[in-house]
Amino acid sequence: MMLVLVRMRIGVDARPLSGMRGGIGNYLHALLQALAPLSDHEFLLYSHRPIDLPANGPRWRARVRPGLLEPGPLWLQLHAPRLLTRDRVDLFWGAHFLLPLGLRRDIPTALTVYDLVPVLFPQTMQWRNYAVMRMFLRPSLRRAQHVMTISQTVADDLQRLMGIAPEGITVIPPGVRDGFVPGDPDEARRRVRDRWELSRPYLLTVGAVEPRKNLVTLLDAMARLPGQVRDRYHLVVVGAPGWKRSAVRALAAPFVRDGTVRFLGYAPDAEMPSLYAGADLFVYPSLYEGFGIPVAEAMACGAPVVASDIPALREVAGTAATYVAPTDGSAWARTIERVLGDGPLLESMRVLGLERAGALSYDRSARRVLTVLEELASSVDR
Repeated sequence: MMLVLVRMRIGVDARPLSGMRGGIGNYLHALLQALAPLSDHEFLLYSHRPIDLPANGPRWRARVRPGLLEPGPLWLQLHAPRLLTRDRVDLFWGAHFLLPLGLRRDIPTALTVYDLVPVLFPQTMQWRNYAVMRMFLRPSLRRAQHVMTISQTVADDLQRLMGIAPEGITVIPPGVRDGFVPGDPDEARRRVRDRWELSRPYLLTVGAVEPRKNLVTLLDAMARLPGQVRDRYHLVVVGAPGWKRSAVRALAAPFVRDGTVRFLGYAPDAEMPSLYAGADLFVYPSLYEGFGIPVAEAMACGAPVVASDIPALREVAGTAATYVAPTDGSAWARTIERVLGDGPLLESMRVLGLERAGALSYDRSARRVLTVLEELASSVDR
């Protein structure tokens, strides 16, 4: 197919770039940064709140239009169609699950879907978020001319559960952000010890404190570890407070009191490479992921990984990680003890993880996004 060669004005749903960025925000920010030098297209980034602009120059503009009190998804439906029409965009990229359904039909649309939590694990969502996704996700998929996703796992689920044809899906995995590289573990541990006042080596887990991240099983595993193992390590939890935290807090309470478990909350990006590199083990017990960016970042920084045995994480880490059934606390305890006690295995996991993470590239992913957008613009009659 001959790609479009004229400069386009591309609108992007940039709401994930506002506030404290999570996994989706970090992915989108890094992807847009990588896109910036690849084309002369103009990018207009739409949000209901101020955003962190990923690139500078006249071709990159934030279009922030605060609404009243409506949440972001409703703002997208109520205000984005008018803004996009007024700005005369040539194409709209719904980079956060949803499209503005009132958008003019002659404006082609691409959509990025990161996971199918609303379909597969709705019980792990806040009811407001679930209600919005239930209302708008399927219509957005029907409206999109092309769907991008971050793993083959999600692509397969879109085909199986949502009826999307395989030729209508492109898999564009995350890369590894700049700065997430294997540092000196001893220096990383000194930095982490001084910054966070940790007195022991530590196991690390990263993610919002919410049901899907399954910290309940990890805390159960900590309780089952032999005392001489548990007393040797901190379990460090990095991530913003989510919802339904009471069960996690109750299980963690005795470990928090004796200093075994440390909740650090949200950590700035600048601190994350040292936290990963200084960890004796990265543990990730998530019930479901569309990709698992923390696993990729941990491997890139040289941390050995023990992860839930779920399709997306196997897709990300391959043979570099050790896998455990997500909700089996006894198996998690046995695996953590076994891996920590096996020096050659830890070193092998580090080496394989670095190799695996090295294959992930935001430059390559940005080129795929650009190809999708340009092919879409070339194929749609305007």
